[in-house]
Amino acid sequence: MSDYTILKFVHVSCVVLSLTGFLLRSYFLLLSPGMLVRWWVKYTPHFVETTLLISALALLPLIGQYPFYDDWLTAKLLVMLCYIAVAGYTLHGAKKMITKFSLIMLSLIIFSYIIGVAIYHNPFFWTVR
Repeated sequence: MSDYTILKFVHVSCVVLSLTGFLLRSYFLLLSPGMLVRWWVKYTPHFVETTLLISALALLPLIGQYPFYDDWLTAKLLVMLCYIAVAGYTLHGAKKMITKFSLIMLSLIIFSYIIGVAIYHNPFFWTVR
């Protein structure tokens, strides 16, 4: 198995774990806020996100494409920073239930866009046929 295959598997696995973790924390935020203080809820995302970032950085030279040079990676990086900000505010700053729910939905839309860009290598993937 090649380095690329292994790194891509790790990266995609971390994406799935990241989304699963966000959905679980969102569920806790809306229905069981006391669970958000559990150590595994607080610290597991840091491990997953760090592994996700390291695998992404390791993939760059293998695919020969880089942010600020290739438009799809630039879009993915910038929108990912937006996702981190919105998801972070959702989980730690939003006070009203409707705000929390709306921001969770916005975070999922942003996450979906990132996945689309990653799959199609195009920041305007919805225009591709």
